Amino acid sequence: EKNDLADAVGWFRQILALMCGLIWGIIPIKGAIGILSFLGVNVASTFVYYSQFLGVDEEDVMGSRWVLLQEDLFPSFATFLLLWTLMHTFLYYPSG
Repeated sequence: EKNDLADAVGWFRQILALMCGLIWGIIPIKGAIGILSFLGVNVASTFVYYSQFLGVDEEDVMGSRWVLLQEDLFPSFATFLLLWTLMHTFLYYPSG
């Protein structure tokens, strides 16, 4: 059950990172505000996802709230940075 929960949280974070990267790149949000806002949205929405939507008591399943909040945080951050940079570059720095 722990692996299934970790996989669900990981995939949720990757999809969220894709959407945020696209949106942040199109808006365009720049600098530390973009990074900090993504981290805030990511952590808050992940907490709501597993506590409200999945109905998981993180203390019983993983032993700590921090384990689930850290699960796949950095891979999703890398996905967000890649998409954010690519979208912003393609839209606002045309080649030629």
